[in-house]
Amino acid sequence: MSGNKATLVALIILMPGAAVAQAPQPDPPYATGVLFEVDETINCNPGGPANPVLDPFCVQEASHGFGTRIADATLTGTVEGPPEFSGPISVEATSILSQIDWTGPAHGRMRVQTPGGALVQANMAGQLDLSLAQKGSAPLAPINGKWHGTKGFNVGGTFSGVFEVPFPCGQASPTGACYLEGGIVIPADRPLVKLVVTFYSK
Repeated sequence: MSGNKATLVALIILMPGAAVAQAPQPDPPYATGVLFEVDETINCNPGGPANPVLDPFCVQEASHGFGTRIADATLTGTVEGPPEFSGPISVEATSILSQIDWTGPAHGRMRVQTPGGALVQANMAGQLDLSLAQKGSAPLAPINGKWHGTKGFNVGGTFSGVFEVPFPCGQASPTGACYLEGGIVIPADRPLVKLVVTFYSK
């Protein structure tokens, strides 16, 4: 085998291994949380206030013309991570979505009551995509963005999550509602919108 051919064969053999070795590895999660939306007010412009039970995605209001969907929500649940970011968590959040593509910015303030009794606070801001749920493709609404601690809590980074919208599933669930989670239909303990979120630190 000539020197050039031997070099070419060596490159072909080594390149896959080199590609794997150089592939970036995902950062380990800093914390994970599960929250439920316990309150929400929605205003569709044009169209005025929307009933979140009868018309959660402003479908009728959108027919009157393009505008925005402004929502203020309260979520409560738990977060699991290091001691300084674990325990009951509450979030006050606002989103402003386009009624054209059903995406837009969302931001909120988090409060975590740690096992040690400290109240940890952090802010979060990102992009919410309600298009899958609005179009009926899937009862899911992804959200991604950044978060950072405040008032002495100097931790932050990125977050990635998905809102799971409950849908009727009859006798498959004691509550009559289910979620689509990881491609699997599971019963909903409470027929509330659920946020499953992962936090990453810098």
